[in-house]
Amino acid sequence: MIRNLIVVCLAVISFLPSLHGSEADAHALPPILAHAMKTVPFSFVYGGQSSEQILSRWERSQTKKVLPDERIQTTTRYTDRATGLEVTWESTEFLRLGAVEWVVRLRNTGSSDTPIIEKLLALDQKIPVPAGAVIFHHVLGSAGRTSASGAPGMTSDYQRIDQSMDIGTDYHLEHYGMKEGVHVETDLPYFNTQWADGGLIGGIGWTGQWELNAQHSADSLSIGVGQQMTHFKLHPGESVRTPSVVLLEWKGKDWLQSQNLWRRLLVDYYLPRIGGEVMTPLVTHTPNFTLMFDDIAAKTGQNPLDVWPTLKSGNALFQQDASLNYVNEKNQLELLNGLPDVGLEGYWVDAGWFIGGWPSGAGNWDPDPKFPHGMRPLGDAAHKRGLSFILWFEPQRVSPGTLVAKQHPEWVLTMPDNLKKEGWGKDEGQFNFGIPAAREWMTDMLSQHITDWGIDTYRNDNNVNPLPYWRAADTSDREGITENHDIEGFYGFWDGLLQKHPKLTIDNANWRITGQDIEVTKRSIGSLTRTELDGYEYFPKSIKRRRWS
Repeated sequence: MIRNLIVVCLAVISFLPSLHGSEADAHALPPILAHAMKTVPFSFVYGGQSSEQILSRWERSQTKKVLPDERIQTTTRYTDRATGLEVTWESTEFLRLGAVEWVVRLRNTGSSDTPIIEKLLALDQKIPVPAGAVIFHHVLGSAGRTSASGAPGMTSDYQRIDQSMDIGTDYHLEHYGMKEGVHVETDLPYFNTQWADGGLIGGIGWTGQWELNAQHSADSLSIGVGQQMTHFKLHPGESVRTPSVVLLEWKGKDWLQSQNLWRRLLVDYYLPRIGGEVMTPLVTHTPNFTLMFDDIAAKTGQNPLDVWPTLKSGNALFQQDASLNYVNEKNQLELLNGLPDVGLEGYWVDAGWFIGGWPSGAGNWDPDPKFPHGMRPLGDAAHKRGLSFILWFEPQRVSPGTLVAKQHPEWVLTMPDNLKKEGWGKDEGQFNFGIPAAREWMTDMLSQHITDWGIDTYRNDNNVNPLPYWRAADTSDREGITENHDIEGFYGFWDGLLQKHPKLTIDNANWRITGQDIEVTKRSIGSLTRTELDGYEYFPKSIKRRRWS
């Protein structure tokens, strides 16, 4: 097994190869970003009026703070005394690398509901560009696309796209590409726009339904980024936020050079650290696919290494449930005690350890009776071998009849029967982190498990697209509000775990649903994907086959 250095900052590494880039002016932002910071680079419509029309009439205050490493933090606040709406633009300038980040927060400080807030964009800028083509570089996300060969595991996911934008053309990216209620497409939340003598790299921080629209006109490139649906009033005391936006301006002819500056920005300022050291994914061991092969051998009576190359996606044998649910205290302790000293760093228990098993037990976050002493014996055994203990959870998913569904149904978003959804049955729900009591309960419960069981890496999976749940929960005057609160609550949940456990690492298991945006980059090590099966349609001739003979 090789080290799987997939951290979220490498979401843009599909732009390879990389070259050495030049530093930005250490004393000032480059012109496009400097102009943006002197204006209002976001927009919204409030009570039928554009922010461009009304913000100049609102009260404005601003504070600046100089941070270490040539950074400037600015907070600009606009207040409408008539309705009590407060809009706060929080920005950070990275002068050394010619980059900026910002987020916009809106809060109702009044005593009654605000007028409708809509078309809320975190980024709304018209960028002057020289004559000639604009090339829009970006990368497809993971949507389970099957390759032309149709072989298991071989897809066109994470392809780099280099799209030339002629004058008059538009370009659109989004997180969840939906068709008739089903998630069929997705994009990564990163882009690099290139023109004759430079360009602009951007990253989006939103783990929900973000959207990007770009238009190329005769002398400019317009870019808008925001939560896809925003049309809501705010109740007294209520607040929302936009996605965060990170932009890096670069000069030159070779756009590949700019990618090194972008990577340097992420490594220097965004990747989480323990004791000052950047967290990196571990070389891990998990028995799941070995047990999957055991299942194939038992069902077919054949060597699974002969059967596997013939399987196509959708085949009844091409599934993990049996192997995931096979784990128990006895066989896992035997596995741990028998592991060879081959440079492993982590031992990983995936789904199947909890009451009810995978997938119908999601929502029961206590060990199944097949672990009569809980999960602590596995944590202790892993630590005795010098390994980190990695344990899988899927806190957003709530299966019917589970502890969360029975004890706290008010915390669960459900799907109306008449709406289609991706995946797992009409009765399955989504845990709503937008409810403060729910977020606090989940944080405390999982934090206690981390302490009691000696968990070093918390693996956060999410296999059900939440977008239809969010949309179904909204009313016509609150469109987008459920998503906004749920996503901000999810960040609060991860932040709470990290605050309680400063040495904890978070593994972001499912990039298709949870994404690998700027906000999760700040908090997680990326994804410990199952690299033991990379390219698994071809097995080396030297592989030991006698296990299943």
